[in-house]
Amino acid sequence: MKLNKQIWLWGLYDFANSIGLIAVLFYFSLWFVEDVKGSDIWISLPVSLSTILLLITTPYLSVISDRIRRRMPFLNWLTILTASSLFLMGLVATKTQVNSGPLMVGAVVLFYFLFQYFFQASAVFYNALLHDLSDSSSKEKVSGFGIALGQIGNVVGLLLLIPVASGAIPLFGATGRSATFVAAAILFFITALPTMF
Repeated sequence: MKLNKQIWLWGLYDFANSIGLIAVLFYFSLWFVEDVKGSDIWISLPVSLSTILLLITTPYLSVISDRIRRRMPFLNWLTILTASSLFLMGLVATKTQVNSGPLMVGAVVLFYFLFQYFFQASAVFYNALLHDLSDSSSKEKVSGFGIALGQIGNVVGLLLLIPVASGAIPLFGATGRSATFVAAAILFFITALPTMF
């Protein structure tokens, strides 16, 4: 299998979105339950609701994409919305403390829900691009290449976020687990830009 520029750019997106996802998977529940003393129901409920919404909406988006024969506009907009919701989740989370009212906590949960929805929806259009990049004999190899870059993104993301989570690197005046969401959103968006363009 020849790794041409298009395959590298496609795989780079897997690297990029893994940075955003690993921050949420690794730090959100710790921050929400341990730092804010929130109930873990507010971690699983938004994921469930976003999945239900995904099942309802993405078939329609996919039909539109098939009709216009374009995937990148959908991937680009969903990437922007994913990074934005993660960034806003982080900004609000840095201001949320144990005694914060339900409005602050609710805003974080809302942005967490939006992140989950946009992230999963973007995967629909990202995966659909695989068909355009490979023939039937190389599909598994190209897919495996994307998965490999995604795993590298997980490791790189964790390594870059540890200093932020530990408080060694402040971000917009904030430190700790909540600041990792802001950092991850920025890293995700920057590393996704080559694919988007």
